[in-house]
Amino acid sequence: MERPARVDRCDNCGSVLVQRTLEQNDKFHAVVQDIADQKKWAGELRTVEVWKQLISAAYERAKGRHTEVLPALDGHGVDVVYWHSSRRGKKDMADLITFAESWAIDNDVKLRNEEETHAQIAQG
Repeated sequence: MERPARVDRCDNCGSVLVQRTLEQNDKFHAVVQDIADQKKWAGELRTVEVWKQLISAAYERAKGRHTEVLPALDGHGVDVVYWHSSRRGKKDMADLITFAESWAIDNDVKLRNEEETHAQIAQG
């Protein structure tokens, strides 16, 4: 079941956006979970949250948008600043999911099929 759309405005151009659907959110998280379960990055398995950041930042660069690497507020290291998936419209979220799936397939990640995705979501 699709949740009611929340209307938001684009930070860049001010146009009205219809936020991503619950189904898109679930699909993206399923793809990222598959990646997190199977793929090491920089020598270690990474959490879903880390993979969401890595995929989102790579997607932004692929779309010609920028992510910023800024000095950390506490002076220790750097932080990457990018547009979070919760702020994406339906079209952009669909493109992000396709990007994540393509990256996973290109990097030998076995993605669960739609039935498995829906069963896992239903089980919570």
